[in-house]
Amino acid sequence: MAEHSSRAAQIDQLHEKGYVLIPRFVPAKELRALNEAARVQLAARAPPIEFEADLQYPGAPSSRSAVGGETVRRLLDACARDPVFARCGTAHALRDWMQANGLKDDISLTEFCRLEHHEEDRVAFLNSVKRAKKENK
Repeated sequence: MAEHSSRAAQIDQLHEKGYVLIPRFVPAKELRALNEAARVQLAARAPPIEFEADLQYPGAPSSRSAVGGETVRRLLDACARDPVFARCGTAHALRDWMQANGLKDDISLTEFCRLEHHEEDRVAFLNSVKRAKKENK
């Protein structure tokens, strides 16, 4: 029963917030690879990046030159940054978890949705996802 309510809470969070944290879902080796790739990208400050000041939410720095304005909030277009991100985003375990919980049969990544009006970028993204899927087999 606890597992079911925990799973229900996860699905609720996914629908409400757009993400869910599942402890130990990603194998330790893959998690280390994701962290390393993210640290390299953060150190390089490779665009596209979203900074705290870009969002202009209440309490955010007023500009990038303000204190905290250059704080990186998100590395955008993750799947195009490093194959490890695409591999994780298209992993069989993720697809299986989504299907087991009655979610979409196919996973629509944020990057794909953002690129739908930019055909050349969309094709490049789809090719990187295909490569990652082949690596997962």
